[in-house]
Amino acid sequence: MIMNKLLLLLLSLIVCFGVNMGALAQKSNQNYVKTIQDTEKYEKIRFGVKLGGQISAVNEIHRGSNKRVPALTIGATMLMPLQKKETCRIFFAPELLYSQGGEKGQANDGSQDVKFYFDYIDLPLLIKGYFMNNKRLFIEFGPKLSYMINHKNEDKDLFESNKFDFGLCLGGGVSLGSYNNFEIGARLNYGLTDIYPDTKSNNNNISGAVIFTYIF
Repeated sequence: MIMNKLLLLLLSLIVCFGVNMGALAQKSNQNYVKTIQDTEKYEKIRFGVKLGGQISAVNEIHRGSNKRVPALTIGATMLMPLQKKETCRIFFAPELLYSQGGEKGQANDGSQDVKFYFDYIDLPLLIKGYFMNNKRLFIEFGPKLSYMINHKNEDKDLFESNKFDFGLCLGGGVSLGSYNNFEIGARLNYGLTDIYPDTKSNNNNISGAVIFTYIF
């Protein structure tokens, strides 16, 4: 009788041990698969769309100069993995954007608050790094090439404008979602080219933007 109870107890312990080991193995396998999926996700080239608002101005050119606000920036981005470490992941992140710039100012005829607005096609060529173990915080920086596709009130402007612009971008933000799908960031764009090349004073584009990004 006692022997039967001992055998039954031993059998129960073996069954429990087997069930627990099976559950542990399944969980371990799931974690391993998720780790592999995470790694593969970050190692692939990914694409995204961007939408934001910005404030823009032109340095030292129009009398009675006022900023353009709100202005729009919209377009697409790509993330190409360059380096992965435990503490950071680094990507080459080129973008193609439609961006609104310019400002309000005084025209040749003396009229006030004329909208000297510029529309650009921008090509930022950025290096982007996600830092800390959770890969939530990121910074980005790099050059930006721009081509002006529209100039509102060009006939009232003080000088002839330059179609091309070259500048620098510096920004950062926070990433959300399981695979960093959603991002909220802020960026400063600083032009290095004079928009009005016939003048002696510096008159570069300056803008600050808040941008929302969804990465597929």
